[in-house]
Amino acid sequence: MIYVTVIVIPLKLGGIGHIIDAAQAAYAARPPDAPKANVILGPTGYWAFSTLALGSALAGVTGRVCETRYGFVIIHLIIQC
Repeated sequence: MIYVTVIVIPLKLGGIGHIIDAAQAAYAARPPDAPKANVILGPTGYWAFSTLALGSALAGVTGRVCETRYGFVIIHLIIQC
């Protein structure tokens, strides 16, 4: 699947250079008063990201516990409490 994302799709769209050039042209054509797009979370995004991080951490802990010999007993006790 990574092969398709990294190689096939960019080739179908004209190559990586063409994709970047098109993105730069689209960004430059935006009106000056349009909201800026960025990857840094604003204050409204903190809660959503923190719940995502917490869920991922709990999933990782659950996976590690279940790998142990008695992990299913521990998980069962946690759920019962």
